[in-house]
Amino acid sequence: MTLLLSVVCAAAFTVLEFEEIMKAFLDFIHWVAKHPRYGELAIMGAYIVAETLFFPRSVLTVATGYALRKAYGNSDKTLLIGIPLVSFAGSVASVIHFGMGRYIFRETAKAICARYPIFKALDKALVTDGFILMTLLHMSPMVPFSILNFCVGMSAMSFSDFCLSFVGVIPGSIVFVLIGTTLSDITDLINGKSTLNKKDQ
Repeated sequence: MTLLLSVVCAAAFTVLEFEEIMKAFLDFIHWVAKHPRYGELAIMGAYIVAETLFFPRSVLTVATGYALRKAYGNSDKTLLIGIPLVSFAGSVASVIHFGMGRYIFRETAKAICARYPIFKALDKALVTDGFILMTLLHMSPMVPFSILNFCVGMSAMSFSDFCLSFVGVIPGSIVFVLIGTTLSDITDLINGKSTLNKKDQ
C-alpha cells in the first residue's frame, strides 16, 4: 500500500512538473513571436538549456518555426531565418555538451562505461567512421541529442569530425521548422496536431 501511494504521488508530481514546464515553454514561444529580434537570441540560449534538461530538440525546433511564422507572417522569411538559426543554435549546444563529456565528466563516465563492452566497440567505431556515423545519427529525430553529444565527448572521436557531422542536422531543421509554419496554434504541437494556417489555406 505504501509503495502504491508513493508511485501515485510520484506520478502526480511528474504531471504537475510537466504542466509547469509546458506552461513556461508556451509563454516563451509566445514571447518570441512578439519580439522576434530578441527572440532569435533567446532561442539560442533556450537550445543550450533545453538540451541540458533533456528537452526534445525537435519540439523546440517546431516551436521556433511557429513563433517566427507568427512574427513575420511569411513562411519564406521564416525558413530563411529559422533554418540557419536552429541549425547554428543546435550545433553550439552540441559542442557545449561534447565538451562537458570530454573535459568535465570524462573520468567518472569512463569508469562507468568500462563496465559495458558495447561502449568500447562504439568508441572504436567513432574513431574509424565517426563522421559518417554521427552525421547519420544527427539525421534521426528519435535520437536524444543531449545524451548522444555527451557520450560522444567521452569517446576518442576527433572534435573536427564531430563538428563536420553537424551537416546532418540541416535536413531535420528544414523539416521541423517547416512543420512549425503549418501550426495555427502552438498548443497543436503539444496535442500532436498540425492544422494549416488560414493564410496558407
